[in-house]
Amino acid sequence: MAPSTSSQEQCPCTNGLYLQTGIVLGPLIGGALTQYASWRWCFYINLPIGVVSSLFLFFTHVPEETLKPPFSLALLRRIIPELDLTGFALFAPTTVMFLVALHGGSTEHGWSSPIVIGLFAASGATLVVFSVWEWHVGEKSLIPFHLIKSRRVWASAMQSTTLFSLNYVGVNYVPIYFQAVKGVGPSLSGVYMLPSILTQLLSLVISGALVTRIGYYLPFSVISGATSTVACGLISTWNPNTLTAAWIGHQILFGLRGLGLQMSVISVQNAVTPAQSPSAIAFLLFVENLASAIFTVVGNVIFTQTLERQVSILAPSVSPAAALAVGGSAEAVRGLLPPGSPELHGLLLAFSDSINAVFYLLVALGAVSFAASWGMGWVNVRKKATEQDGSEGVVESSRGSDGVYDDTFLKQFGLMTTLQRDKNHIWVR
Repeated sequence: MAPSTSSQEQCPCTNGLYLQTGIVLGPLIGGALTQYASWRWCFYINLPIGVVSSLFLFFTHVPEETLKPPFSLALLRRIIPELDLTGFALFAPTTVMFLVALHGGSTEHGWSSPIVIGLFAASGATLVVFSVWEWHVGEKSLIPFHLIKSRRVWASAMQSTTLFSLNYVGVNYVPIYFQAVKGVGPSLSGVYMLPSILTQLLSLVISGALVTRIGYYLPFSVISGATSTVACGLISTWNPNTLTAAWIGHQILFGLRGLGLQMSVISVQNAVTPAQSPSAIAFLLFVENLASAIFTVVGNVIFTQTLERQVSILAPSVSPAAALAVGGSAEAVRGLLPPGSPELHGLLLAFSDSINAVFYLLVALGAVSFAASWGMGWVNVRKKATEQDGSEGVVESSRGSDGVYDDTFLKQFGLMTTLQRDKNHIWVR
């Protein structure tokens, strides 16, 4: 909606404000709900929020970026075959089987289980069928291969998937460190995350404003990847004795990831035509969410297996299964041992080592994000926006006295491939 309600120059700053509202409030509200109500309310609260948001959207007119035909049943019948429902029917079970296999292999079944091996094999086979189908469908496929061929699009997708995965996984395990290792409650752990959250807020808004002003997004993406890599490396050194000044400083550096969170969208918007922009951004959101889901499960696998191993070494009187069952609750972790037990430090060290192992993964993701950023292109979005504004002015001058565009001019101008008319309406097929 942001590109439709603000200019291309203002869009980065607008997106930053929208995104950061949830990022700032989420951990604080989630921590309070978990501590004073139930963790289930972190999910229940989405129902009223979703209803209110839907009502606002229903009664709000959002301007269209491109001319579109009026809605009708005939249009709906034409759109449904283009949704690639077959591709979705193949891809959904591929993803589900893969994630279930990852989770099952690290918990109750084990990696050598026939169930896990069968799920991995079935997922791989279905992925092959899905890939062949997508190649056969062509431009109407679920994954727009004709757009991915652009270096700037796939580099932006790689930067986005790794940075967002790093962000989602990181914000899951930092509170576990504060609760399980430092012994604070859910609400206070949310407060302890404020150095990272506020830095991310400021960096995202500032980067959006600077892109609006100077026009170049690449420096912010590169800096974001570099600082995220260094920050995750520093966080991977945390232990039960880490000083307050250290974890505050490391979180501030980690918060600079906000500099690059919206740069992939800006890059893709300027790499494709306005008509292709919705498909390209939808693809970007698709791979962001898919990668975040996969790496969340991978992070959980790493944490689980490292904790089982470290508990057996550092706190042998504690059952690894019991350590996993308590989650990250400060009281539950310390309740695994009698008061004053000499193994308590070892148990806390086992939890911090497990969290550190997850951040080793995030170091790799940050490095990939840094490398992919260099392929996003050195583009001045302000200059391109000015050129597009000039083009739109030329197009408007082609409108006749009856309010209808001149077909011959538009075709020569290269903006449309097929034109359709309906009295005073004109749109692109």
